[in-house]
Amino acid sequence: MEKFGKIYNKIDTEADNGNLGKLPDEDSKKESNEKMTKEEFERQFLQGKQELQRLIDAHKRLFASFAGDNSLNFMLSDGFYFLPEKGEVHIDTKWFFEEGYTKEQVIWACFHELGHFRDMVQNPEEYLENFAYIREQAKKTGKVLEKKWREKYEQSDPKFIEQITKQKPIDPKDPSKGTMSLVEQSAYGMHHRFFNVLDDIYVNEDVRRRAPRYKKGSEGDREVVKKLYKEKLFVGSDYSKDSRNTQLINTLLRSEMIDDEDVVVSEEIQQILDEERMYRGYKYTIKSLIDEKLKPQKGVDTNPAERYKLIKKLIEPIFIELLMKDIEEMEVQKPQKQKGGESGEEESGEGQQGGQPDMGEIGEDENSGENNEGEGEEEGEGEGEGEGEGEGEDGGENGDITPEDLNPFSGECPQNKNPDQFSPEDIEEFLKKAKEKKDEDERRKNMTPEERTEEDRRKAQREWDEEHNIDEKERDAFNEIVQKINPYLDDLVELWKSIAYGKGRSFNVVKTKWHKKGSLDVGRAIDQMPNIESSVKKGELDKLRLKTKNELRENIENKPELIKVRFVGDLSGSMDDEKRRVLKETMTLVLLSLKEFNEQLDLTRQKTQTKMKVETEAWVYGSTFKRIKEVHRDYGEEQSNIIKAVSVCNENLEFTRDDLVLGAVNDDITPQEQKNIVNKKTMELVFVVTDGVPYYQDKKGNDIYPIEETRVEIDKVIERGAIVRGFQIGDTSKSDQKIFNSVWNDGRQQNPGEIVGTDIAQLPTIIANTLKEYLGNVKV
Repeated sequence: MEKFGKIYNKIDTEADNGNLGKLPDEDSKKESNEKMTKEEFERQFLQGKQELQRLIDAHKRLFASFAGDNSLNFMLSDGFYFLPEKGEVHIDTKWFFEEGYTKEQVIWACFHELGHFRDMVQNPEEYLENFAYIREQAKKTGKVLEKKWREKYEQSDPKFIEQITKQKPIDPKDPSKGTMSLVEQSAYGMHHRFFNVLDDIYVNEDVRRRAPRYKKGSEGDREVVKKLYKEKLFVGSDYSKDSRNTQLINTLLRSEMIDDEDVVVSEEIQQILDEERMYRGYKYTIKSLIDEKLKPQKGVDTNPAERYKLIKKLIEPIFIELLMKDIEEMEVQKPQKQKGGESGEEESGEGQQGGQPDMGEIGEDENSGENNEGEGEEEGEGEGEGEGEGEGEDGGENGDITPEDLNPFSGECPQNKNPDQFSPEDIEEFLKKAKEKKDEDERRKNMTPEERTEEDRRKAQREWDEEHNIDEKERDAFNEIVQKINPYLDDLVELWKSIAYGKGRSFNVVKTKWHKKGSLDVGRAIDQMPNIESSVKKGELDKLRLKTKNELRENIENKPELIKVRFVGDLSGSMDDEKRRVLKETMTLVLLSLKEFNEQLDLTRQKTQTKMKVETEAWVYGSTFKRIKEVHRDYGEEQSNIIKAVSVCNENLEFTRDDLVLGAVNDDITPQEQKNIVNKKTMELVFVVTDGVPYYQDKKGNDIYPIEETRVEIDKVIERGAIVRGFQIGDTSKSDQKIFNSVWNDGRQQNPGEIVGTDIAQLPTIIANTLKEYLGNVKV
């Protein structure tokens, strides 16, 4: 894979760096939205969505190189999430427009999400273990929080306390994952955001290091990254009135991304940030520890396992101490719900479905992480569908309470929309797929090269069949037919190749005159002697033309621009299984071999400059008729239609109306096509395979033999200049053979009808020889 930095520098991401679409900017958004109709908004949103898709598509190679995984696809969607089983990174389209992201900021956001992917794949097991660790910490903090809630409301509102402390499955489909209460879920959000902020610092540094445009101090850093964090994600720099724990984590990330502007914090937090702590014989502040030990850099192991180990040992204890102080001092307040279960303050439930990309902004959803791994389902099912719904009704004003409603620090994170980059389910699925791939690689490693080739062929065939709606029975039956006709098929293919490569072309040697160079013609020299003497005197010998040349001239022979073959098969009730088997083999031979002929012509067309092409159709008939294969120029469609056409040959169409199907073939030949046949631009061949004679019963049950009608239609085909051949197969009576001859042969100079008889297995050979007879002398 080409190095990421080189690819990045080839792409002009600075070009046309306006806001996506034409949605209103921040200053006029409110006023414009009031005036804009729904239809106008949808129109502009659709326009912007198309623009965003083009932007994403233009950077696919860039994203693949950055992620180190060519299988990843970026999909426009209604939220931000990752589907490891499909290798899809989903992007919340609408959010980018509502937040007014520029195109460059969208690219940065995508890099950020891919950065989390790169980090996760280093050690997915550690990511998974850290989710479990956060749950453990949330359980501990949940006990402290629960005590605060009980102290205030257990006597006055026991139903509310029961509602927020009741344990429910994290994942109803997998009880082994344990349970959590709403209070514990709110605590999970607090602990999750702490780790997420430090992950964001790592990821953002990784993007900066791998994408030179965003290197600190660069134009991309100033105009894209800093503006994004300063104007959209971290508006304002005074956190001194916030809780201790949020002051700490918000300051760490904001200072990292906007390093040219000081953050105002309380004196207590400033002392903590300035304090130096010993680690392995050296003193570090929290920031210097992050810079030297937690950011990606040469010579430092920043694998998630090592990072989390260091975080838990040196930084998390400080966070937990501040969090406990905040909880001890906080005044819990029961959330008041309006009618319909909405809180008096604006909720951020949108984040649980997928909100803005998780880039460490203050707007981190403090509980969405746990929701993504199962607690969100618990909330929806427990509170909205089952027990919780009843509690909402009984509790009156309590309604449906979310973990965020119980988080006293959520007000310090105004944009609570962020989902986890990865849920535990995502990572479990990723690990499952990784194990499956490892096992699969080991299995294939133990195979012989021939076995691998055959397996790959079968896999490609299955995928092709699925794409073209070919079921397994159709494929197996067709493959069996191909196996039987392969000798005839190979023979015809060699003929088609010789024609396509011009081996069938014939030439004559023609002597041309008169030339300056070539062989001297003595007679010409004698006749031109006076001119020769004059030319010698004048020094103009180069003007004499006394010589001849032998040149190859191609003979003008049979060179049609179009060869069209219509195969017509009898599916009347008298066609038994054996006859149908031979019919299917013969149809397959004709259609497949001529498809190969056309492919060979296309392969050599640039060299031979031939206009020749081959088209095939398949028709079947009985009491009625139908065309079961059309002409297709696409090779994939041509192949699939051949398979489907052969499958139709199992049908029973009752009687034998040769006259109807031949009449349809006549009608299908247009005046222009007939003109091309007469002018030899088109060679038209019609092959009819039947086991009997024209026959049907009228409404009264009378036997009718439309012999003359069939003969008339055959004559019409011949008059149009087409070549028509009929083949009667099977054990037929002398009477049927006589009728067949009267229909096809009697009174005609050439006998287009042939009685194959009981040795019907010879039909493919006979048809192959017939194709050679008529097509063997064509020239490209």
